[in-house]
Amino acid sequence: MPATPRRAGLAAAAALALSLPTRASAQNTDSFFFSDEAAMSAGAVTATTRDSGAIWYNPAGLGGLQRGQIDLSASAFGLRVRRVPRALTLSYPGGPQSLDISTTSFISAPVAVGLSRHLSDTVTVGLGIYATARDVVTTDAFWRGRQSVALGGVDTPLQFHQRLEQDGDYSRYHVGPAIGWQAAPRLRVGLSVLGTYGVLASFEQFVVEGQPTVEPPTYEPAYFLQSQVRAKLSYLGLQPQVGLQYEVSDRLRVGLLVRSPELLLTGTIRASTVTAVRQPDPAGQPGPLLTQTGPVRRSYSFEFVQPPRVVLSVAWGHPKDGFVALEGDYQAPLKNDEVFVDRATVLNARVGGLRHLGQRFSLGAGLFTERATDRRLDRTTFLAERVDYYGATFGVQLRTPLALVKNPQEDALVLSTTVALRYALGLGKVTGLTLDPIGGAPEAYRAIDVVYHEFIPYLGSSTNF
Repeated sequence: MPATPRRAGLAAAAALALSLPTRASAQNTDSFFFSDEAAMSAGAVTATTRDSGAIWYNPAGLGGLQRGQIDLSASAFGLRVRRVPRALTLSYPGGPQSLDISTTSFISAPVAVGLSRHLSDTVTVGLGIYATARDVVTTDAFWRGRQSVALGGVDTPLQFHQRLEQDGDYSRYHVGPAIGWQAAPRLRVGLSVLGTYGVLASFEQFVVEGQPTVEPPTYEPAYFLQSQVRAKLSYLGLQPQVGLQYEVSDRLRVGLLVRSPELLLTGTIRASTVTAVRQPDPAGQPGPLLTQTGPVRRSYSFEFVQPPRVVLSVAWGHPKDGFVALEGDYQAPLKNDEVFVDRATVLNARVGGLRHLGQRFSLGAGLFTERATDRRLDRTTFLAERVDYYGATFGVQLRTPLALVKNPQEDALVLSTTVALRYALGLGKVTGLTLDPIGGAPEAYRAIDVVYHEFIPYLGSSTNF
C-alpha cells in the first residue's frame, strides 16, 4: 500500500532524528594527538613514548621517565570539509529536485593535559585529561522552484520551497590516572584507567511548502511538510588499558598496548519530534494541518559500546638521535544490538619518525590510516556514513634548556614548543534519502560516494623538570 504524504513526513522525521548521532558515532576515532612526539610522527609512538603522553599511548612509557613532566597541548583549530551531493531528493511530478549538503566546519581546539611524577627510581604515576573527539555539523540547504500539480483535476502551477537545517555538537573526553614501572633494565609495564564522558546535542529541521501561484496570492500552502527534531545524548563509561615496552637492543624497541572494550556505565538519550503535514482535499483546496509530537527518552547501563584494540609497534633508533617506527592497530569486532553497535574487524597502520637536530631542534613526519569501524553502511538511516581516512603529519619542535638557581645544570628545566599539522583524506559512502511529498510513495535510501578533507593543526608545549 503506498504511503500517504503524512506517512512520508513521519518517515522523514525518523530519518532526520537519527542522522547526527550516527554521524557522530561513526566518525574516525583518532582525529587528535595528545603528545608532541605523537603529533610529529602520526601517532606511531607505542614503542617509544616516554613523556606524559604515555598515559594515553602506552602507560609503560611512564616507567622510563627520568624526571617529572607537565604537557599542555592543543589543536589551535580544526577544519573539516564535507560534501554529500544529492543527499536529499524530492520526487515531484515535473521531475526530481535534490539538495546537496556541504559543510565547512571550524571546530574549537581539543585540549590535552598530562602530568607525571616520580614515586621512586622505577615507578612513575600520571594523570591525563584528553578531548578524544570533537565534531560540529552545521547545514542550511535550500531549493526553490515551480512544479505543476493536479489540484481538483486541474494542473496548477505551485511555487515549492524546500529547506534542510542541521546543527550538531559532539564531544568526547577521557580522564584518568596511570602508573608505569621499570620492571627490569630493558622492560617497562604500565596501566591506565580512563573514565569516558560523551555528549551530543543536535537540532534538525526539514520543510517542504507548495504555494499556489495565483492572483490574488494566497498564503496558505496547498502542500506542507515539516519535520523538526531536537536530541541530546550523554553517557559515562570506563576504558582501562595495559602496555609494555621492551628494548631488544640499544637501537631496537618493541611496544604493545591492549585497550579494553569501552563499558558504558550509564547513558541517556532525550529527543523530541514534531511533524506537521498538509495536503489538498479532493476539490484541490488546502486540507487540515495534521501534527504529531513524539517525546523520546531512553536510558542505558553496563553495555559495551567500543571494541577492544591491540597495538603492536617496532621502533629503530637511539633516543638521543631519533627513531623510525612502524605499528599495526587491530580492532576486534563487536556487535551489540541494544545500543545499535556493529563493529567490524579493522586493521590500521602507522609509520612515523623523529630526527633530533642537536639539543634544541627536531623534525618529525608520518603516515597513517583510519579505516571505518562500522561493519557496513547503514542504508536505513539518513546521512549514515562509512568513510575511510588516509593521512599524513609533519611537525617541528623547539626546546629551550634553562638552568635554575638550585640546579646549575644547563638543562635543569627544559621548555618545549611543538607545531604540527595533520591532514586526512576521507573516502567512502553516505546514505542519501529520496522522498515523495506529493504522491506519498515510500521513502528510498541510496549510497552516495563522498570525499572529505580534514586539516587539524597541533600546538603543544611541555616542561621537563
